[in-house]
Amino acid sequence: RGFRDTLSGVSLGQNLTYFAHHYTHFFFQLEPTPPFAVTAMGPEFCLGAQPVSKAAAMGTLDCQIVQYITGMILRNEILTLAYGANDCSAHLFHLSLLDVLTDLRPSGNPSRNTTESS
Repeated sequence: RGFRDTLSGVSLGQNLTYFAHHYTHFFFQLEPTPPFAVTAMGPEFCLGAQPVSKAAAMGTLDCQIVQYITGMILRNEILTLAYGANDCSAHLFHLSLLDVLTDLRPSGNPSRNTTESS
């Protein structure tokens, strides 16, 4: 039976979630005061799966179909993400805060906290 990709119409096989083929994430930046409008967004990403064997390591690292980031902590400019994979296991992923901030792009939403000059 299988599923079809929404945009391309290509058959994706049966090893998928019901509504999509991967969970993805993105970082975003908010204004520091209410209403906390989004000011910047990073690219969509998923966390590469660890190979389960040397044979699996020979192929490309893909992401688990189900991933959900549940927490993060910043320590010494390293951002650590806690996440669950396939509703079965918990993992940690470490990345540079500078890399995250460098990838952010303005969202196009004007700041609500700016004042107009007369």
